[in-house]
Formats: sequence, C-alpha cells, structure tokens
Amino acid sequence: MNEHLKQLIDLSQIDQEIDAFEPKIEEVKYQYEAILAAKENLDKEIGVLEEEIKSDKLKKSKNEIHLSELSAKLEANRKKSSEVKTEREMKSLQLEEEIAKEQIDFANDEIVRLDKLIDAKQTKIDELSE
Repeated sequence: MNEHLKQLIDLSQIDQEIDAFEPKIEEVKYQYEAILAAKENLDKEIGVLEEEIKSDKLKKSKNEIHLSELSAKLEANRKKSSEVKTEREMKSLQLEEEIAKEQIDFANDEIVRLDKLIDAKQTKIDELSE
C-alpha cells in the first residue's frame, strides 16, 4: 500500500509539472501568432509595393513612348521648316516646337521622378523582406 501511495504522489507531481507548462505553451502560441500576423502584414505591404512598382513602370513606359512621339514630331517640324512659305506658318511651327519641347521636358522629369519612386519602393521591399 505504501508503494502505491508513493506512485500516486509521483503521478501527482508529474501532473502538476504538466499543468505548469500550460501557461508557457499559451505564451509561446501567442508569440507565434503575433509573429505570424506581423509576417502577413509585411507580405501584404510588399505586395502593395510591388503593385505600385508595376504601375509606376507602366507610367514610365507610357512617358517614354510619349517622349519618342514628341521627338518624332520635333523632327517632322524641322523638316517642315525648310518648306515654310509664310511667316504665319513659321510662327505656327515655332509654337508647336516650343510646346513639344516643354512636353519633352515634362516627360523627362516625370521619368526621373518615377525612377526615383521605383528605386525607393524597391529599397523598401528589400528592407521588409529582410
């Protein structure tokens, strides 16, 4: 009987030790879930940044296409200027050329701005990925 009592006491102690692990297990689960949620938030943020980069690259390519169109227009105006017959035609060509140059400057500035945005967002993605 004494031996059974000793085994019962040992089992009781083991049961208490197991119960002592429950709060630790719960805390680890909580920490795990918090880390998992943080990772999901980072993944979402990276996804948003990647979509923004795609959009910015699309805008950049549109500006580059517009830039090439404007360059072609300037070249066509230069060819037309040799064929000008009246002063009015000359002024009209000069005005078109000035407008095209302003649009070229704007397109170039926009391309530079978009490049900076893309680089900044890519850097942010790299930081978040780490």
